[in-house]
Amino acid sequence: MASLKGVSQTVTGLIFGVFEFTIFASAPIFGNYVSKIGAKFMFISGAMVCGGCAILFGVLNRGPDGTIFIVMCFLCRTLEGLGASAYVTALFAIIAHEFPSHVATVFGSLESFSGMGAMVGPPIGGALYALGGYGLPFYVNGGVVIINGILCSYLIPELEDADKRYAGSILSLLRSPLAIITAFCITTGAFSLGFLDPTLANHLLKSPSTGSGA
Repeated sequence: MASLKGVSQTVTGLIFGVFEFTIFASAPIFGNYVSKIGAKFMFISGAMVCGGCAILFGVLNRGPDGTIFIVMCFLCRTLEGLGASAYVTALFAIIAHEFPSHVATVFGSLESFSGMGAMVGPPIGGALYALGGYGLPFYVNGGVVIINGILCSYLIPELEDADKRYAGSILSLLRSPLAIITAFCITTGAFSLGFLDPTLANHLLKSPSTGSGA
């Protein structure tokens, strides 16, 4: 769709990347203020913003081509990144609060479900695209996220947000070899998957059909 709107592969990659960059830049800020804003409120509001932007992204193909389309994509993805950053940061705080003795086990279980979502998401998205066109996968995904936020507003108990601050600065964490190694592993893993987003679909569209063999 981006190529039909006159968007280059490089700009398409930047549109995908601005989502993760927004999370990278805003997560420390949300983490610093999560106790003041409230973890539950931050989680629910972040989910609503993220889901709403996902639905909005499904109608961007109806906008004008060229620069206006690119700007709208960047704005939508940036706002979606802010929403995702808010609810993921709040989620970490909620888990640490509710399961203080089993944080590692709970995080491991959630990562398993995250991997499951990464497995079933692409085929479901492809089926929805084949069924209803460009917008349907975004409408369904955004709708599910919003419904999840509404349900969580009733299911998540009220939390006593204690103001427990880290004694050092965020930059002081970079002095820890363990923090550096962990950051490198996360960055490498994300890079190995992220570069496929703006390139693989376009490559598959241009791939010749399988012949009878050479």
